[in-house]
Amino acid sequence: MVNLKTPDFWAKTPRREVPSWSNIHPVLDHLIDVGLVFEGLVDGVWSGIGDYLISPYAGKKKALARRALCVLAAAHDIGKISPGFQKKAWGLIPRLKQRGFTFHPADQGNHGVTSFDFLLRYFESLPGFDGEDIPLIYAQATACHHGSYIDCEYRRPDSDKWEQERQQHFKQICRIWNIEPDAFPRPETAPPAQWTVVLAGVICIADWIGSSLNFPLNVPSRDKYVEVRRKQIDKKLQASGFVIGAPPQRDLNFADFFTPQGVSPWSENSTQQALRKLTEDLSGPFIALVESPTGVGKTEAALQVYARRARRKAQGLYFALPTMATTNAMFPRIHKFLNRLFAGGKTQIRLAQSEARLNPAFGELLAQGVYDSGASSGATTDGAARASEWFNTGSKRGLLAEHAVGTVDQAMMAAMTTKHHFVRLLGLTDKLVVIDEIHSYDSYMNQIIKSLLAWLRGVPGLFGDSGAGNRPGLIVRKQEGEHHT
Repeated sequence: MVNLKTPDFWAKTPRREVPSWSNIHPVLDHLIDVGLVFEGLVDGVWSGIGDYLISPYAGKKKALARRALCVLAAAHDIGKISPGFQKKAWGLIPRLKQRGFTFHPADQGNHGVTSFDFLLRYFESLPGFDGEDIPLIYAQATACHHGSYIDCEYRRPDSDKWEQERQQHFKQICRIWNIEPDAFPRPETAPPAQWTVVLAGVICIADWIGSSLNFPLNVPSRDKYVEVRRKQIDKKLQASGFVIGAPPQRDLNFADFFTPQGVSPWSENSTQQALRKLTEDLSGPFIALVESPTGVGKTEAALQVYARRARRKAQGLYFALPTMATTNAMFPRIHKFLNRLFAGGKTQIRLAQSEARLNPAFGELLAQGVYDSGASSGATTDGAARASEWFNTGSKRGLLAEHAVGTVDQAMMAAMTTKHHFVRLLGLTDKLVVIDEIHSYDSYMNQIIKSLLAWLRGVPGLFGDSGAGNRPGLIVRKQEGEHHT
């Protein structure tokens, strides 16, 4: 907690202790934590996402918008200031009742709904926001961090006293980022659906990381709290594997990447050369269909395309295969390729499938740890491509790693109404996506893949300058037919 007085409302309770007002994490502190994590992500390793999120704002509003989005992220759990949430820690209720807060059996128990309700009404009340979709977009992207969009009409406040506290907390987080609460910036036009999904995904990740910070934090002032937390969050992001890796500097050719040791240098065949020429000058989203017999080198053709785009700051690769057996076989090949491509640098790799920990190669990488995080005793730390335990915790985080080899269903779920689908979509945004054995999928799967392509096409040039040739692409590979691209 920030000061010596008893906190007003609780947001987190200790796992192995009985909750009391001396050991809980206050709502305001948690809101600030998540806002600071969001700030660290969009100003650091995901700076391209930050640039994309402020792109709907005009001119001088962009700097203000970047801070305002941190406030939005912080406000994600403002609905915890509600009777339905506060009474979940029954031992803390008496003090709240003494302060005049009322409770009722029918109180809204979903604090995400309360956050949505408050933010929607708040932004609708601001000058210039009435009659537009912006308040709904802001409220929806902020409050859906539990995995699903809020599907309800906004509700009447619990009572004036609870509402006043929510307003006061919102004003306090606005002050942290030097935002006037009544002068919140609005985009020039309503952002597209992709913008809302990207914002929702980043806020969700910020909440996951912010919720893992230790508490309570005893510091003398609010400014000191922000200063200390920023340093802790920077270390947390580094330890979790959110590293800023420089793009490859060496201009390696086909033989450098793929020639095994002890044999004469390999050269491109006609299929690999055709795919390289087809894609090397493209500056927008693209789809390339590669159809050729087994053994021609379609994997190498796709990886060569990614190597050239990675030098122009493309943001990652997802290699999707039909089964866990094929992902297990492909993983060492991709890992070896990334070590050559990013030699001397840093990058992340993930095996995205349910039995990933049983893969010996990936298990060894997990044991090594990430950069500067303290590898396990006896583990080696060779190689540029490393695996982070954070990205391997749960199936929803896997696609966020810079590079991943996984089953095709992991990508398909990004285009389905699964819980936290917007996190998966965020993970695939601006990646080069390679889908193997595309001819073997049925009509149902193909429709889902088409929906995924519609998403990927909707955020062209998310990372980097326009015309830089670093935009997302998709390569689908067939095993049948003649040499053709």
